[in-house]
Amino acid sequence: MKTLHFSDVHANNEKIKEVRQSLEHIVKAAETHQPDLIVRAGDTFDSKLVKLDSLASKLVFWAYSKLVDIAPMIVIVGTALHDGNTVEVLQHIKGRYPLWVSKYPEQIYLTSSMRLQAAPDDDSPLCLISTLPAPTKQFWVKMGDGSNIIRDNESVSEGLGTILAGFGSSASRHECPHVLVGHLTVKGVKKTEAQEYVGEDITITQEQLGWAKADVICLGHWHYAQKIGSNIFYSGSIYRKDFGELETKGYYIHNLPEDSVFHEIPTRKLVKIVLDFTKDGSSQDCLSRIDTLGVSEAYVRVVVKKWADTVLDKDGISTYLASADELSWKIQNVSRETIKGVSVLEKNRLREKVEQMAVLRKETVPPGILGKCDILEDSTPDEIGAMIDGQ
Repeated sequence: MKTLHFSDVHANNEKIKEVRQSLEHIVKAAETHQPDLIVRAGDTFDSKLVKLDSLASKLVFWAYSKLVDIAPMIVIVGTALHDGNTVEVLQHIKGRYPLWVSKYPEQIYLTSSMRLQAAPDDDSPLCLISTLPAPTKQFWVKMGDGSNIIRDNESVSEGLGTILAGFGSSASRHECPHVLVGHLTVKGVKKTEAQEYVGEDITITQEQLGWAKADVICLGHWHYAQKIGSNIFYSGSIYRKDFGELETKGYYIHNLPEDSVFHEIPTRKLVKIVLDFTKDGSSQDCLSRIDTLGVSEAYVRVVVKKWADTVLDKDGISTYLASADELSWKIQNVSRETIKGVSVLEKNRLREKVEQMAVLRKETVPPGILGKCDILEDSTPDEIGAMIDGQ
């Protein structure tokens, strides 16, 4: 039983070139490996608001129609922010084999006639596929007042454990391979700092996944391709989506029950370079710490923090990074007066604030001023009034 496992396509118009190249690679991989089953573990789209006539949608329709001409395919719904209900339209894609869109936890049988259905049509299905689309608290539990996020997450996790145990009970009645496909977080997963995730995440344990008694567990959601334990696999995203996401991208071929092999997809590097001219000194000092070999043929985002009253030598920096395929800029201008004001506010005593302000302005504090600062700070209003009346 050979399964092609990929996830996190995040199709969008902005990065259409990278998405197209990666999906074309997936299609060629399917033609080469001729899998018995193709699973896509969540996040087909980058936004649930994607339009059906967009370049991203048309590309997905093309790629998935090619894939279902090669093998039956199961697509599970990813996070609400990315897929939402948009992926439901994919079930209308036609090909030689069926495409099944899974919106809720369920079990699907691959029959001897290469059909996908909710119940086997004989006693010897080729494969049992269990699905766990992205869990949401709104769907899995009654939220109550929603004030206790930890309690709700734990409730969802317990609910998922119950479902997984049910999957395992059903799988024990068949001798065919059992594939679990999910879009979720497993405790112990390695995450990249570059990947941004908004919202509360539901985490389940490796032990809970084991209750499903699956031969292989094919997951999506986190973009770092990895193996956890003996049979849990994240295929990662198929291209580098976020700046700083430098790890290898690709897909898995699972040959059940023999082995699982990760295959790389060539994709452009996204490198982020941070230059802080307010701290790190001169432009040359900052640039000397950049690994120019690492930016070769990469798309580089240059993040600059500089004083508002200085001029940025963009041409000089661009020349230094000439080996990059493309540069983009994000510039933050910092007012020196703002920084000066902070240094004054950090002082505790009034006399210290006056002294610091004098230093910043390169002035000398007039005689007697510091003593008067102490009187103002240490005396009561009545005492100060008496001093004024006595003059």
